[in-house]
Amino acid sequence: MHPVETYGNVRSQVTIGIVLLAGCMNPSPMQRPDENFPTPEHLNVRTLAVGQLSFINDVTRSVIVNSSAWASFWLSHTRNESSTPPPVNFDTEEVIAVVFEEKPADCSAVRVTNVTWDPKSGVGHVEVTRFNQEDLNCIEQQPFHFVAIAHRDGRFEFNNTARRPGSPPDAPSYA
Repeated sequence: MHPVETYGNVRSQVTIGIVLLAGCMNPSPMQRPDENFPTPEHLNVRTLAVGQLSFINDVTRSVIVNSSAWASFWLSHTRNESSTPPPVNFDTEEVIAVVFEEKPADCSAVRVTNVTWDPKSGVGHVEVTRFNQEDLNCIEQQPFHFVAIAHRDGRFEFNNTARRPGSPPDAPSYA
């Protein structure tokens, strides 16, 4: 081994290390996050109610933003004036309500499986997944899922995912 070669290799390795370290400390503009295109935020959901029979007869995908609308919606859902809706703090939260069609041809369950918010566009995206369940009594069925999310100023779009066989996952809850 020649001392000159060893010294040259070490010097090259040290130089490469310094260049890489400098790049980490002061990233080029191409490496910085672009503030004009922020990453969509995944919102936590808190399940308020989930089940197989709602008395709301229409396919519903709603965002409910105040307590009087929530009370009215809940009364339509239960048809029971003595039933109180699950508590929601409308100062900080809003409700996403999904009801599928009355008596679907297959035995189904529905879940809000993902909610994201795009701060740049002011648009939220709600992913709704429908699951086939052969073990359900399908005589009277209208699957529903109601969740609370953090309040956002803007609108929400609902996206249905393909039906999946088997039981649905546990309704998401991050309370």
